[in-house]
Amino acid sequence: MINNFKPIQLPSLDMEEIFQQRSYFDKEEWIDVLLRSIGMEPTQLEYNVKWHLLARKRKHYHCL
Repeated sequence: MINNFKPIQLPSLDMEEIFQQRSYFDKEEWIDVLLRSIGMEPTQLEYNVKWHLLARKRKHYHCL
């Protein structure tokens, strides 16, 4: 039985606003932002797995 549930993905995320703020993130932070935007928790992923997931979503993101 589930007693407590906390979603890790925001229900509405303004990606255009985030893209406009790109210059404030370093490369690693930006990769983590993109992964969180698709519902993944980057702290639990190895570096090569992060890139694999981003490569699969490449057609949606032209911002790396």
